[in-house]
Amino acid sequence: MKKSTLVIWAIIFGILALLIFENQEFFLAKQTLRINLWVKEYHLPEMANALLTLIFFLAGIIITFLFNVSARFRARRTIKKLNATITKHNKELSELRTEIDALKGIESPSDSGSSETGSNFPATQTMPVESFKGETEKAGEHSSGADTDNTPAAADEKN
Repeated sequence: MKKSTLVIWAIIFGILALLIFENQEFFLAKQTLRINLWVKEYHLPEMANALLTLIFFLAGIIITFLFNVSARFRARRTIKKLNATITKHNKELSELRTEIDALKGIESPSDSGSSETGSNFPATQTMPVESFKGETEKAGEHSSGADTDNTPAAADEKN
């Protein structure tokens, strides 16, 4: 991207240099500039057309910048408001997550067991064997409820 931008600027400056070189007579000719404001008339001293062109080019850049200043300030203000909203929402999100964690801690009978298993279920919770019995028999496996461990930790170890 940087190389292509450099190439584009080189082409633009090359075209400008060619334009000036081919029209040297015009750019080196001197002319006066007269400004009539209906109240007073101003005459500027003789200057080369190249200098007048440069002056008006720079004036155009300044005018364009001044038109864009208000848009930049509005955009900066909008960005600050949006960043403040993001910060507020992130804070609210962390508070809600803390509240959810606290509610999970109240509902679970054992907090120490759930952290050891690495899952969201407490370690004392068991899965009913009857719900899995039909699925395992279809797959060709035979399991009895007496010799299998149905805790989430055991299920994680099997997988």
